[in-house]
Amino acid sequence: MKDTAQCNMALGNSMSAAYISSVNDNMSQSHFHDYFELYFLDYGERYHYWNDKIFKLQSGDCIIFPPYTMHRSYSDKDCTFSRIVLYFRPDIITSEKLRTALYNSDSFYTPENLKNFRRLIYLFLEAQSKASEFRYEYMAALTNLILTMVVEMKPNKKSLAQQSRTTQIIDYINNNYEHDISLQNLADMLHISEYYL
Repeated sequence: MKDTAQCNMALGNSMSAAYISSVNDNMSQSHFHDYFELYFLDYGERYHYWNDKIFKLQSGDCIIFPPYTMHRSYSDKDCTFSRIVLYFRPDIITSEKLRTALYNSDSFYTPENLKNFRRLIYLFLEAQSKASEFRYEYMAALTNLILTMVVEMKPNKKSLAQQSRTTQIIDYINNNYEHDISLQNLADMLHISEYYL
């Protein structure tokens, strides 16, 4: 699957969004970028690995990844989903208070008024595809409105962090297989004995 929004950001855009609908589209490893990412799950269920936690998003949930934070998304086998990503650079955010709140985001959100939230995101997608003299200003205003709605939502910090040690070990190995991993290091990281591990 090609992420056109990510391609646009690589070309120097300040903000870009993309809608993708897929099945069994899992990231093989975590990644990061030098801009923010708002991930809105329009339909389905997806897991997000971020900050050593696993969050389970359902239709209507969204999550914000600050710049340079490692994350990845995946789902169960044969899981159909559709999602919209909105990428934006920090300088798009018009308020320092809003920017600080976004940098400190560490959970996911469920919009109270999903219909309005979804409409704003689709307005952004529509605006991005039109040629208009004030296209940039309109997209920036929509981005700030969307982000303001997000930070005013009650964060859902519930993660699957109550996951088993076995799941933690598997996730760690999946994300760090290119490095030397020793039994001792894993045991130290989990605060358990090598024998128990």
